[in-house]
Amino acid sequence: MKATIYHVAEEAGVSTATVSKVINNKGLISMDTKRRVLEATRKLNYHPNEMAKALTGKKTKVIGLLVSDIASPFFAELTRSISEQCRFQGFNIMVCSTDGQPDKEKSCVSALIRQDVDGFIVASDHYPEIIEDELKKRGLKGVFLSTEPEKQDYAMPLITIDNYEGACQAVRHLLASNHKKIAMIAENTAAGKIRLRAFHDTMEEAQLPLDKQFVVKTASSIENGYECAKRLLALKERPSAIFVSSDVLSGGVIKAAREMNVRIPQELSIIGFDNLSICELTSPPLTTIAQPIRIMGRRAVELLIKQIDGAETYMRIHIVETSLMVRNSTSFHHDI
Repeated sequence: MKATIYHVAEEAGVSTATVSKVINNKGLISMDTKRRVLEATRKLNYHPNEMAKALTGKKTKVIGLLVSDIASPFFAELTRSISEQCRFQGFNIMVCSTDGQPDKEKSCVSALIRQDVDGFIVASDHYPEIIEDELKKRGLKGVFLSTEPEKQDYAMPLITIDNYEGACQAVRHLLASNHKKIAMIAENTAAGKIRLRAFHDTMEEAQLPLDKQFVVKTASSIENGYECAKRLLALKERPSAIFVSSDVLSGGVIKAAREMNVRIPQELSIIGFDNLSICELTSPPLTTIAQPIRIMGRRAVELLIKQIDGAETYMRIHIVETSLMVRNSTSFHHDI
């Protein structure tokens, strides 16, 4: 149960008015009384900012955003979307990048709580367990936004996408374009594994053989995409199309194809996943599976504010649909 000013007063053996004076450093209060009040706040894990808000009954109109990697193009675009929606709704936002490190997660949560945020949005590849404890302890509201959740039963509502169906869309597009020799470069992440499974299943449904050499797993970076593509394009029987599980990796694939004089899309079709803003800037512009980043950000803010305002959240899982964005990096494959 979340501690209140009344709990602090009871613990210290004083009135709520005295607690208020100690918090705001007003009035003539003895050193012994101050000590007892401050010890009570520490024992109850109750921060001064929280007490001030409890006394006034006002909200701070500030949302705390925990991002696992602000340097990631995906999370950078998501942060911008959330920030824009917060401003539209009359809220400010405080952003902490945790780098997925437990120590940083803990310090970020503590820092945001000291700033008296009204609630949290957690945008991460994994769920920081420290958040769950703090939410329960302080009665704060939150939303978890992840494209690769590890489970379904979190303490806060979850906004995610259907990775499996999105990957199926990508492979079906290549199959519909008469490609049979399709390779995949998959990220070593939970989402990457789901997308790889969808690739296998869709190829199997099409009754096409799976060449083990055509599947490469790696971490997501342009450099890794480049190295993986060079390996695939150096094969004697090289693929006519590559499904790449992230747009970042796709940038490296395009670079490798250009260096090896493999024409896109005439000799090689490439399809990515994410629909980052860079997709329209590559040469040629990248066909990809769009994660509706703006919609996800907007929905996260709206859902959190509803909770802050006292509304019940009956839906615990919100799945946002992906869509196929056809540009110039894929084309119909003509059998030779």
